[in-house]
Amino acid sequence: MSIRWQRHERASNAKTAAAAGKQTLVVAENLLADLSKGDSRGRAVYDGYGSCPLTVEKGKIILAEFG
Repeated sequence: MSIRWQRHERASNAKTAAAAGKQTLVVAENLLADLSKGDSRGRAVYDGYGSCPLTVEKGKIILAEFG
């Protein structure tokens, strides 16, 4: 098994917990598929989800989500 990086237009640099949670599921599914030889499932793909907290006033934020 190898760790591979494929250049992808949806490669993420998202650093929020919400984005990391989505990416974790993709990584886990792909690792399990690699470990089980002969697995015919499709590869999981990160959908580009991200979120960003935006301050709207002192002490208040909203969470902007992007997908």
